[in-house]
Amino acid sequence: MSRTVTAGRLLRQAMTASRGNTAVALAGAIGHQAGEAFVPVAVGYAIDRGIAAGDLGQLTVWLVAIVATFVLLSSSYLVHARAAAKASTAAELALRMRVARHLLDPRGSVPSPHGAGGLATISTVDVTATSYINFASYLAASGFGGLVVAIVLLFTLSPFLGVFVTLGAVLVVAATQLLAFPLERRMVEESAYAAEAADTAADLLRGLPVLKGLSAEPAAARRFHGVSRAALRATLRSARSSALVRSTTVATTGVFVTAIALLGGGMVLRGELGIGALVASLGLAQFLVGPLMQLSETSAFVAECRAAARRVAGVLQQTPPEFSDHRLREVHGEVCLEITADAMPGTGAAEVLARADQLTGIVAAQPVVAAMSAALTGETRHEGVAARLDGVSLSAIAVEDLRRAMLVQALNSSLFPGTLADNIAAAAHDPAAVTDAVSAAAVDSVTTELPAGEDTLVGESGHLLSGGQRQRVVLARALAARAPVLVLHDPTSAVDTITEARIAERLRRLRQGTTTVLFTTSPTLLAACDRVVKVGAAGAVFGSHSDLVADPEYARLVLR
Repeated sequence: MSRTVTAGRLLRQAMTASRGNTAVALAGAIGHQAGEAFVPVAVGYAIDRGIAAGDLGQLTVWLVAIVATFVLLSSSYLVHARAAAKASTAAELALRMRVARHLLDPRGSVPSPHGAGGLATISTVDVTATSYINFASYLAASGFGGLVVAIVLLFTLSPFLGVFVTLGAVLVVAATQLLAFPLERRMVEESAYAAEAADTAADLLRGLPVLKGLSAEPAAARRFHGVSRAALRATLRSARSSALVRSTTVATTGVFVTAIALLGGGMVLRGELGIGALVASLGLAQFLVGPLMQLSETSAFVAECRAAARRVAGVLQQTPPEFSDHRLREVHGEVCLEITADAMPGTGAAEVLARADQLTGIVAAQPVVAAMSAALTGETRHEGVAARLDGVSLSAIAVEDLRRAMLVQALNSSLFPGTLADNIAAAAHDPAAVTDAVSAAAVDSVTTELPAGEDTLVGESGHLLSGGQRQRVVLARALAARAPVLVLHDPTSAVDTITEARIAERLRRLRQGTTTVLFTTSPTLLAACDRVVKVGAAGAVFGSHSDLVADPEYARLVLR
């Protein structure tokens, strides 16, 4: 059984995504800090043992040691930077691919509260922020390593200074850790508001043509302004908390280093330390600002990484629905939907059968259509709606076989960024299928209207096309897949009546010999169907479009 995805586990996995590079980066960071800590000590020894003692040999030895130290710390930093970049990139790539696989799982996913914009933010910004835990670990390791080296060197100069610095460093780091907890809460809040703003922007972009048609741009602008201001306020609160952590750390560290300098100076005046040792002590005291700042910044850095990891974990915790392993040796294409009585308001018990080799139209109230359409994907399990293919429950079929056998074109399906031709051929296995689909969906008339024809870029979610153009391209993409069972949801609602009639005729001809289910209230499409099913208070009523028009409930849904 797989373990629960948590923020902590994601952070640990990011740190171990490239163990070799991480180890090298940590060693390089610690080596760089150790070299910097040793420089003032070497200068102090050069003064006391070389200059003050008048010993040229000792002076030469310690000058060579200083040069060697600089070579070591420079090389260590170069090694660290290269390995750190590789480790962080590997961690980000691994997590990004994991999120992508989860979102694209063929079993589908449960409805996400984040929306398209929120998921985009999580899979990019938050994934990158989570991978930065590697840099936080380098900051912590190098800071701690530098602190330990400095304390050891101070102990060699003066045990009293070593003890004082050790206790003071523990207090400074503990104080910054306490300040980091409210910062983490602010970072979580900021991420949530930023995702909401991104989701709102994505929704407005997709619905821009409709907004313009309704002259609703001012209302949309006010809505986006509201969520943007909320995101800005959350960002400012987070920035204030971060600034408080950093400024408090700087002030505390400054007081601490000043105290070290005063103690060291007093020991020199009392003859307990030499001039060189004082220079070394002051140099180490100044050096300690770096490690202590790094340790304090690590707290803020980790808080940001943990906040991002929590949002990523929230997405990965959404478990896809389970499917069994029944294999489909062949697909006859008979689809059955069973609806229990009172499963939805105003709907009686019904069995909706879409026969193989037929174009079947289904007419029902929108909530009923949504439940049936969702049931046919196998993803959403509604207690009152069950779906079967060739007598087998969809949840019992191996998901790979189900996806090959049945394609469900959801309402308001989006296009991918790229060209019109790339979108249509996305699921096609045969160039001839693309040609036939373009003709059946009347996309050939769309290409003649566009300046670059089929090579025209459609934009994010197809926003560069009109509603009718986008709908025809979506339909062509579904038809090009040549699925044995195809389920379409209002495929021509944004298309003019003349084009819709042409599509209905061509769709019927193209899908001969396969099973096609149409959820629609279009009289033109329903008239082209071999069989129409109305699902309502009396259950399922079958007939042709011309027969069912006399039914008041059917007429109310279709002829409005």
